[in-house]
Amino acid sequence: MRSLLYLPLFSACLAAQTAVATDPVLLLRDLRTAIQDDSLMAAAELAGRLDVAVQERYSAWLIRDADERIQEALAWLPGDTESVWVNREPFTIRPELGIDMLWDRPNISYSVDRLAALNGGEFYGALGNHTIRLVVAGARDIRKTPMSSVPAPVPAEDVAYVFFLAEPVDFASAGESIQGHPVWHATAKVDAGDVPRPGEKRAQRDDENWLARTS
Repeated sequence: MRSLLYLPLFSACLAAQTAVATDPVLLLRDLRTAIQDDSLMAAAELAGRLDVAVQERYSAWLIRDADERIQEALAWLPGDTESVWVNREPFTIRPELGIDMLWDRPNISYSVDRLAALNGGEFYGALGNHTIRLVVAGARDIRKTPMSSVPAPVPAEDVAYVFFLAEPVDFASAGESIQGHPVWHATAKVDAGDVPRPGEKRAQRDDENWLARTS
């Protein structure tokens, strides 16, 4: 299988949101007044409400154009794509937790397990503390194996992931380029697909992948 991962980068600019962030502005004004009046209990309550309001505004910003970005990603996928999977829930990558710690959040695990496997976690680590606001994945040739999913446990099919980030990220210099976009070659250890035998460790093989940054 050859997987291609795209990383369109969109810079977050919360300052542009202040003109319409009416509630946070009012809460901040009231918080300052409470602090000046030494009303510590009121200040603590207002600080909590302000934090919630800011987080809500930020979450709304992250998914503001999800439908348009999904259509954009679908246009990039090959015409013979057989399966599409979308994760609309923004999340922040925490490499120190490890993929195993995401067992109770399968939507995130499915989104990043291949990314985390590339070059021993090199690219996953570089994305640490960065927020991914949307993931679109597509697969073709899924009928090659009865264990079909995105991502596949025995990846015989071709899979492409498209990640939309909330802020820019820098990788090491790319070794190649396609149509002016930097491209990195990477490998991931995957199940070789051999028949399992009791007491024996399943064989693995190196699977080729390419990661491209489009902007």
